Amino acid sequence: IATIMSINQVGPTDESAERDLPPPPIVEVPGVRVDEDVDPMSTSFLFRLWTLPCFRDSTLTGVASGFSVGVLRALRTRNGRKGLDVFVGLSAVVSGVSWVYCRANYRQERERAEAMVALALDPPPPPGTIDEVEI
Repeated sequence: IATIMSINQVGPTDESAERDLPPPPIVEVPGVRVDEDVDPMSTSFLFRLWTLPCFRDSTLTGVASGFSVGVLRALRTRNGRKGLDVFVGLSAVVSGVSWVYCRANYRQERERAEAMVALALDPPPPPGTIDEVEI
């Protein structure tokens, strides 16, 4: 019993010591941008997937197209299993492609909005001011 007690006492015995640790550093990879709407170190987004941009639209697009083609396949072959296979596969593919396309548009719109805000906050100087140089 003494051995078990000494093994259990190794390490921090107070939970506050574990909470005081700094968060792990976020590694930035050149050319890869992490969106601000998803924390890369947290899994809490799994419980609020429908609030992520483009998730709902891409999922519904994939399910609708997969269902449509899957039903047609099941009716044509008279085999529900083949229709279900087509439904699952096509839903995944169309959802993925739709997600990538929607996120690309989302990022472009956000960059355009950021540029517009930056322009509104720091407008260019009016023509004929000192900043303008004629050659």
